Amino acid sequence: MTGSAPAPDAADDDGSAEPMLPPIDENAETTRDPMEMVASTFMEELRTGKRPSVDDFAHRFPQQAEEIRDLLPMLIALEDVKAKHELDSVKQPLPQQLEIEQLGEYKILREIGRGGMGVVFEALYEKINRRV
Repeated sequence: MTGSAPAPDAADDDGSAEPMLPPIDENAETTRDPMEMVASTFMEELRTGKRPSVDDFAHRFPQQAEEIRDLLPMLIALEDVKAKHELDSVKQPLPQQLEIEQLGEYKILREIGRGGMGVVFEALYEKINRRV
């Protein structure tokens, strides 16, 4: 087709495939800030396990290069702090003896086992007097 825009996942002239930002309409009142779109794209790549480079993004988006070099390292640092905090909260061990006697309509009888996914209890469903 002539005159059609390349697909968003089309390869650049150098053969590398990279996401493309949508065209920016400078006159539209609802246009997203170009830096917001760059940051969103960068964070999406970072969170999906890719290792995006600040310099690569500055090269890909030269109009925002200075802002990219200022902002993206801060976003990386914030993401690192967030990931460390989430990891620390997961690492906290469960108490050896949980002081739970009742959970909803279930009377806790004993702990059966524990592992990476949590603790398994044997309980009595009092409504029908059945062990679960």
